[in-house]
Amino acid sequence: MIDESHQYREHLMRAVARHESRGSARRREIAQIETFLAAGTGVVLAALPGLGKNFVAERIAGSLSALGHDVTIAQCNRPPDLRILREPSPPHSERRAVLIVEDAHLLGLEDLQALVEVATDPARIVLVTLDTHPGDCARDNTLQTQRLLTLLWTDYGLERIDLSGVGFEESKAIIHEVSGTPGLDVALRARIVDDAAGNPLLLRELTREVMNPSSRYGRERTIPALGPTSISPRILDLTRPQLADLSAAEEYALITVAKLGTLPYVRAARLVGQAPLRTLIRRGLVAQDAHAPEAISASIFYATAAMGGQTTENPFETAHTAELLILADYRQGHRMTAAECVLVAAFWAANPQIDPLVELEASAAACLLARAARLANIWDLPTYARVFAEHSRTLAPNVLAMLQISRSLAAQGRRDDALQVLENDQLPHTDAQEDEDVLAWWMTLLAWCSPPNDVALERVFAQARRWGTIDSVLDDWRLLQRSAARLSSCDAELRVTALKRLAANQKSSPATRLRAVTQLLPIYAYAGRATELTQAIHNGRALMVALSRPRSGQRKQHGHDACASFIALAGISRAQIGIDRSLLAADLDAYALRAVCSGNATELAFVNLVSGYLALDSNEPARALANFDRAAERLYRMAPPIWTTWARLLRSHALAAEGRVHEAVAQAGQVSPAEISMSPLLNFCFAQFNIWIKFFCGDAAAARADSLSLAASDHERSRLLTLRVLHGALAVGESAHRVVMLLNSLPVTHPDEHTDLLATLEEHLRAEAAGDGFRLDAVGFSFRKLALVWEASFAFRGAQAAHLARGRPLEAAASTAQADAIDAAAIVSGAIWNPRSSAGERSTATTAAGAAGDARIAHAAGGAGTDAGAAAGGAGGTGGDSHSVLDKRMLLTRREREVAQLAGKGMSNSEIAGRLFISVRTVESHVLQARVKLGAVRRSDLGIHLADSQSSSGVIANSRSETDSLLREIA
Repeated sequence: MIDESHQYREHLMRAVARHESRGSARRREIAQIETFLAAGTGVVLAALPGLGKNFVAERIAGSLSALGHDVTIAQCNRPPDLRILREPSPPHSERRAVLIVEDAHLLGLEDLQALVEVATDPARIVLVTLDTHPGDCARDNTLQTQRLLTLLWTDYGLERIDLSGVGFEESKAIIHEVSGTPGLDVALRARIVDDAAGNPLLLRELTREVMNPSSRYGRERTIPALGPTSISPRILDLTRPQLADLSAAEEYALITVAKLGTLPYVRAARLVGQAPLRTLIRRGLVAQDAHAPEAISASIFYATAAMGGQTTENPFETAHTAELLILADYRQGHRMTAAECVLVAAFWAANPQIDPLVELEASAAACLLARAARLANIWDLPTYARVFAEHSRTLAPNVLAMLQISRSLAAQGRRDDALQVLENDQLPHTDAQEDEDVLAWWMTLLAWCSPPNDVALERVFAQARRWGTIDSVLDDWRLLQRSAARLSSCDAELRVTALKRLAANQKSSPATRLRAVTQLLPIYAYAGRATELTQAIHNGRALMVALSRPRSGQRKQHGHDACASFIALAGISRAQIGIDRSLLAADLDAYALRAVCSGNATELAFVNLVSGYLALDSNEPARALANFDRAAERLYRMAPPIWTTWARLLRSHALAAEGRVHEAVAQAGQVSPAEISMSPLLNFCFAQFNIWIKFFCGDAAAARADSLSLAASDHERSRLLTLRVLHGALAVGESAHRVVMLLNSLPVTHPDEHTDLLATLEEHLRAEAAGDGFRLDAVGFSFRKLALVWEASFAFRGAQAAHLARGRPLEAAASTAQADAIDAAAIVSGAIWNPRSSAGERSTATTAAGAAGDARIAHAAGGAGTDAGAAAGGAGGTGGDSHSVLDKRMLLTRREREVAQLAGKGMSNSEIAGRLFISVRTVESHVLQARVKLGAVRRSDLGIHLADSQSSSGVIANSRSETDSLLREIA
């Protein structure tokens, strides 16, 4: 299965490779230009508008200038610059002068003739840039001006190089530059990358379009087969050069091929003609698959723009040329693709007076519409799906139509009605694969609509047994259901053994085996069984290959639900155990691109979920929330209930990480206790969440106690997860010595579990206990290399305190600089306060205390440097409340402190608002933040906390004076 797994990943990465190949080509082309210019050969750099040809030319100019060349740039849209074309040749020198002429397609005839003379001047090296779109090659746009431009590379010795678009990584960088922080979710970013096809200008404009609240781009599905999508005039203007001068046949070919997805060239030529296809391929609007040259696909974005820019009816579209040819071939026995089914179904729906299906047999027409409904459901278009499926059932009742009606009802929020459709099924069942899909969907609906119980399950199994097609599958499903319900029970290991046996059973269907593998993933992650987890992922990928391969006489299973669940749990498990984080991020990009191209809304939702998890783990809660919010709607409507639980729990963590504690608690209150109890990994995540909520609400002692209790509660849990808990305990103020004592009592690490993350976490705890600043610095760099920024900041803060405790102010300043840089980046990325970090919002207090050498304050403010403080004679190592009154007041902003003082005196929100000239809503926000930071449960407690803080002002003043003197000494 390993070979099939590699085959699957290679196939997966093709989506990225298609974009990255452009970037590689662009880099080669730029290197060629530099080589030609260095050899004294002029170059014509041609590119489509927006590809950045002038930007490339100016970068090359900078490189040549650095080498000592005299470089002049003439911009053809600025008439004064054109004088240089008529200036005499420069005197001969060892280095020839370089002239860069930008946008030569704008030149008139006289200026072009001058350019030709300059290009043939041996004393100069010329780099000319021009647009390649047809019909706009020169300002005069005469045959003579076009011929003069062409002569530059055909007769006058200049080399023509056509510039490709930017690659995938460059596209991501451009999108991030425009969107800023927190950036876009992974699905939206993938859509922009795919639509822009490497055009930097389009990348920027589409990103701005997404960020415009009034724009519909990115907020609605782009499915050309089911009608045009709105596109803004500004974006239409950017696409006009590429679409200029398309004939009606070429425009129709572009739109039709985009509607049909990837298809063989021969089939496309049959439907739209060879001549239009060749033109579209030459202009880059239709591309050949590098891995399957016989297959082609069209740009959905440009097809949508062509539909949106139509001012008159296309005669080919009015005649429905392709649809009628498809139906004619269907009647001759040609099997239609799913996309062709949707195209014909949309033709039927838009033309009820014609009824193009009338010449088909009822069963054939019903099958066609049911397949179209299935693809519409995958695209998350339940209204279309239901229309197609209902008419299919009217023509000839069939199981596939019944299933799609149920799915569309559930997607519209009518789950009870969807379940009723299945329970009322009296149809004959003949297709085992189809019936297995019905059973899987029934299990999902049953979990939604009522608590799972043996009576309900047996009733479903009894009805499924009457179908007579999947008897061998029912026992497998019974095992899957019971294993999912009892993985936390005392016989969990027996269930794991049964799941492994089912996953390896060659007689079971690939979908059933994949579901068994999917259930095993979080078990291996929880137990830290990295080798078994990796093997299970390989096996799952191989099974996905089997699912995507059509069996004899049966359909190819695009977008199978089992595949989407496997993708998500494989991602979460890999992230949880700390292996292949960078590889996982690359996989998510590839999954997102693939799902965008196929229109699979469920896969996109799962990719958003895992991407949000990675962002949360990297201290980017704002980006995590963007991904979770994007995933939420689809998961809540269509995915099994356990995914709703995962989404809500992870979203609660992200809200808490942003300091929105009350929203986080409210979100966590919607989490299903039954679902949490079914998964040890979910149970663990929920326990961690409760610990941090206690900490946010000011009960640091309870948070520490719960952390230690959780760490000691389950020796079956992986050492890595336990170390994360101990790391959190240290962050909330637990003594490093006590944490290490508990660490030493843990079972020895199994060789299978060893990862860089585990080693770094353990080294951090031991270095804290030893008070070794240099080791803590090394730990900080290791965490940063692993892209774990809050952990890195925590380690550098501890190093700062340890260095100061041993009289090393310069080393402490260096550690502080590292931590400050990380914290600044975290603030920019939207991390208002990270729940697991000891730095975050408290970094100012930690820095001041550390610089003063007061280890007690450093411990209270940051939870780090405990033992360094003890070595210095402080009281930081007692394991007391890290949120001391002295530190808590320093957490407040100036305005929060003013509002809290007035609230503590008994003033109402409106009275405070009037006194400070701010709104009542602002007062409410400041009071809430002050209560959270000070640990005050009631509003009246604010006065007590602030009064205690005022009594400590002398200590703070002394600390500040010591800080100032020490900073002067360091300087």
